[in-house]
Amino acid sequence: MKDLILILLIGTTLSAYSQNMTREEALTKDALEAFRKCTVSLGIVDTAIYQTYNEKFIKEKNFNIVGTGVMFPFKFGKINGACIVTAKHVFHDPKNNFFPRQLNFRLSMYDSLGVNEYFGEQLNLYMSNAQMWIAHPDSTIDLACIVLVHKPREYFPPVSIISYESFAKNDDYFEGKEIYVFGYPGFISPDLSNQAFLRKGIIGWVSKNKRYLKDRIMIDCNIYPGNSGGPVFSVPKTSSTTDFVPPRFYGLVSQTRTIYNKVQTQNVQLVDSLKMPFYTPEPTASGIIITADKVYELLQYISKDYINIINKQIKR
Repeated sequence: MKDLILILLIGTTLSAYSQNMTREEALTKDALEAFRKCTVSLGIVDTAIYQTYNEKFIKEKNFNIVGTGVMFPFKFGKINGACIVTAKHVFHDPKNNFFPRQLNFRLSMYDSLGVNEYFGEQLNLYMSNAQMWIAHPDSTIDLACIVLVHKPREYFPPVSIISYESFAKNDDYFEGKEIYVFGYPGFISPDLSNQAFLRKGIIGWVSKNKRYLKDRIMIDCNIYPGNSGGPVFSVPKTSSTTDFVPPRFYGLVSQTRTIYNKVQTQNVQLVDSLKMPFYTPEPTASGIIITADKVYELLQYISKDYINIINKQIKR
């Protein structure tokens, strides 16, 4: 695997700015593109039926998004490679009875191809009787990862990863901090799902309870189903009067706060066969994030004992 993966790091040094941009605009653009390259969409390849503008129905193979993931470095012994980290419920979601054995992931280098043209790289969540994805050792944390494993001489495209030096520290988390989020919301039409969607917001709420300080952080930013596992980050800041502030990785999107509205049409409430009302989810403009230190804990956990962890997950 060491010879098959090209590792590109997000660090604190970014490229020179264009004559058509201010230095800060150019640094922002570079940071956004760097984080985009590390972001992947996770989905299931199946057959979908679409209705065209002239009301014809088309049946075709399609990549259906279920979540978002981020590439990080993986080192175990002599192996230097990469892994994908995402929200655990993207891999395993008992609440919605979702237990896929395999997903595919799309790399940003193929953004020019539609979800009905490029179906991504295969990601085996289970191989034979072994579970290949690994959850955070604290089962209450909605975080999981999977190491990219390849057969000898098997081609694999180069990938970009987020380096540890960009991880946010405790003092970086404060209310009002401007942040950005990349994600692949599943509600967007297929012809718009090939590229990560960028949103901007702020850290809107940080727990005052020191016990839960790093576990209770909410962002004021539109988060939708499919965004789960997407990166939350900041861009560089610089001016003639302040020191350079490098980009920071703040964590991953875990979930959105959702309200459920009763479905009504022409003032008539819709009910099912048991006369129970139908409800439709409406995401609110806020989301919960898993902070960077929790991601770091997971990455250190798998780096120290990867083989033994996988062996323990084999069903005997």
